[in-house]
Amino acid sequence: MINKIQVEDFFKLYEKQLNEALAGEKSLTEVAQFYADAFIQTTPTHINVAKNDQVLVEMVEEDFSYYRSMGTKKMIATAVSVQELDDFHALAKVEWEGVYMKGEQGEHVSFSIQYFVKMQEEKLRIFGSITGDGAST
Repeated sequence: MINKIQVEDFFKLYEKQLNEALAGEKSLTEVAQFYADAFIQTTPTHINVAKNDQVLVEMVEEDFSYYRSMGTKKMIATAVSVQELDDFHALAKVEWEGVYMKGEQGEHVSFSIQYFVKMQEEKLRIFGSITGDGAST
């Protein structure tokens, strides 16, 4: 059975892995392990659907290339709100703060992403995300 604390802890670990991958300390394949066997991602401009295989890793690589090109140094999950949908699924709204370097100046940008998570093989996995402002982690 899925619960709020599990989902919050899951996103703390997800944040840690994202930042390690951004810093080049972890592979993006390790980030892909947070995703279910299949995944859908939607933003105002596109919808991506992928199996958790090389295509998903490539989607994550595209996202990280975009983040690095913007000068992204760190992603901080400042809040996680959880709506349990049933015993196996939840909707988590994660408030993110991105830390960016623009020349010598640091900048913080806040945005949110809604994630659909499910219990898969006794572990939480992300199977979908909705991003309203163009970010796509």
